[in-house]
Amino acid sequence: MRNHQGFSIVEVMLTISLFVILLNFSIPLYNNYIIKTHRAEAKLGLIQLAIAQENHRMSTTGYADDISSLGPTASSHGLYRFVGVYGRIPLSKGSCTPESGIDLSGYTTGYNLQYTLIAIPNRDTSQVNDTDCACLYIDDLGQKGSTGAESPEKCWN
Repeated sequence: MRNHQGFSIVEVMLTISLFVILLNFSIPLYNNYIIKTHRAEAKLGLIQLAIAQENHRMSTTGYADDISSLGPTASSHGLYRFVGVYGRIPLSKGSCTPESGIDLSGYTTGYNLQYTLIAIPNRDTSQVNDTDCACLYIDDLGQKGSTGAESPEKCWN
């Protein structure tokens, strides 16, 4: 009888194929997890800006017309930029994307007793792939929404 050392080619190929199959399932799941984790950064920034807007209104006669006076206009890791406008903008599915941004004409001046805060993913980040929620927003009534394929409840929870 011969004493065998090492692995046969069949054993090596079987091990490699199982590893590739596991990678095919785990990489997309990991990427989705990262996108959802980064989405929390946008939600936190919007809520902090909304609190700052409410504090500003308590000490003045209206909401701030420039959100940069309230706090940062980008998320802590630079994945989102925050935009604040007067009025409650009726954002619909697909109306705001990282590629196209959003048309804010007509909402940037005027009536300062209402506002909408919007988190737009920056183009050169992984959040561009967040088609489920795309842009997140919150208004002065605390109504939360998103412009992606998923419901606002799923994006904000």
